Amino acid sequence: MRRNTDDRGFTLVELLIVIVILGLLATITVFAVRGITDRGKQNACANDLKILRTAEEARDARAGLYTDEATLVSEGMIHEASAMHDITVSPDGESYSFVNVGTCAGVAGPSTVVAALPPGVTALTVAGFSAQSFGSGPLKVVYTSAGSAAGPVAAAKWSALVTSNPAWITGYTLVWVDTRSAADAITQLQLEALIPATSPWMLINQYSAGMMPIEVTLPAAAWALYGIPKCNLVEAMDMFNGCIT
Repeated sequence: MRRNTDDRGFTLVELLIVIVILGLLATITVFAVRGITDRGKQNACANDLKILRTAEEARDARAGLYTDEATLVSEGMIHEASAMHDITVSPDGESYSFVNVGTCAGVAGPSTVVAALPPGVTALTVAGFSAQSFGSGPLKVVYTSAGSAAGPVAAAKWSALVTSNPAWITGYTLVWVDTRSAADAITQLQLEALIPATSPWMLINQYSAGMMPIEVTLPAAAWALYGIPKCNLVEAMDMFNGCIT
């Protein structure tokens, strides 16, 4: 009887080819699914980052400085702290950076954001503190504060001033010395050191209308020693009213 050659099975070579093809298909499928998962994670991280950036910029526009997540939540800028990013804010509140955590760990994207200075404002350093200068008039006026409650008040007033750019500014060079990094640890000597460092015509010290845990001011002898007019600005007063306008 003649054997039917059509009933033969697969050869070893054919089986190997099938296995290789199946392996390639499996690999392609795994990479395709992984790519979809990675894109989904990247999109989620990007959206979370966008929410935090928007909240920080809105807070800076309102208060004149950036802040941490806890404050953003307490002020209603975001609903809850992010589980995907941590925010680190510089001591002077002028910049912040993101760190990817949780599901976003290892995903590209965190960056440092520095507040853009308004037109005409120059950044500088005075006696170890961050400072800003505005205007180019002949009379130099130094504006500062001392204490954790007065600092944000001064920052907000300075931001409002440089944004509005009033007509009277032409006669002055205004320098804001941002002492928020020292908070309530600031000393009288640090405050007094601002005078020889800037040689002002006047120094204005921002008060917080009784809200401040500690308020450091210059003694009468210091004002007299440097021969500059004394002006303490309470919170309820508009920028520099009663001092130079």
